[in-house]
Amino acid sequence: MKHAPGDIVSGRLCAWFRARRSVGGWTVLAAGVLLAVMPVHAQQVIRPVKDGTILDTGADGVPDTLDATFNNSTPGFEGAITLIRGVNAREIRVFWEYNLAAVTMIVPVSAKLTLTLRGAPIFPLPPATVRVAAYPSDLLESLADFGAVPESCVGVATVEPFQEPTDFTIDVSGVVNDALASGLDRAAFRFQIESGAPGDVYQAFIDAVDSDPATKPVLTLRAATSLLRHDYDVDGDVDLGDFQHFDGCSTGVGGMFGPGCRTFDADVDSDIDVLDFGDFQRHFTN
Repeated sequence: MKHAPGDIVSGRLCAWFRARRSVGGWTVLAAGVLLAVMPVHAQQVIRPVKDGTILDTGADGVPDTLDATFNNSTPGFEGAITLIRGVNAREIRVFWEYNLAAVTMIVPVSAKLTLTLRGAPIFPLPPATVRVAAYPSDLLESLADFGAVPESCVGVATVEPFQEPTDFTIDVSGVVNDALASGLDRAAFRFQIESGAPGDVYQAFIDAVDSDPATKPVLTLRAATSLLRHDYDVDGDVDLGDFQHFDGCSTGVGGMFGPGCRTFDADVDSDIDVLDFGDFQRHFTN
């Protein structure tokens, strides 16, 4: 299915699960669903500072060659997101690393990764499911980016054979906010074919060119405050993802909370305690 420019691709979360409602000693109770509106106050556009294409000949999980340029150079596999099994087996992954050191906005932010993919000019081929994984960045072009862990799947984009270049937008607010709140200044994303795909040949292309930064995936940050209290990741709900941050921000009576935790201080008394937790429960949506 094609996506128009600006579409948000939530797809499916690769590691989505229903966890117990008891986390970190707190018991979270579900409440009614509330809607949120995110006013935009400012914006920063960040382009990758390091990137490349990594080839795994044999598709055995061991990377063999790295091409750190996007200029249609030899060996010519740059930007070809590929998985081939059987005779001529190979896998090609593309990675992008972003420097967040220049971010001036206060956490939390709304972060969107926008990429342009096109289909392989081969028929017949099944649709290619491109998995977008986030992983710790070292801001170095390295073969290790092929399988850097730990990683998390932030979204998927499905590309049909012969599909025209199509923009996809993926919400990566959780990844970026975690990095910024932890004092990190890096974020990295890897594009690869979903490993669980049953067929033998899958391919999609990203036509990036070093001489034209606009052709590369762009990370757009907006300073946004959700009107829904406790919505730490500014995604319009209050869920277990937000609770993980609540647990980390909790100070007890009279404590002083850290950067990014203000949204949890429901009674505005400069600490995050059991009264704020009660308010969190009332706002919990799923």
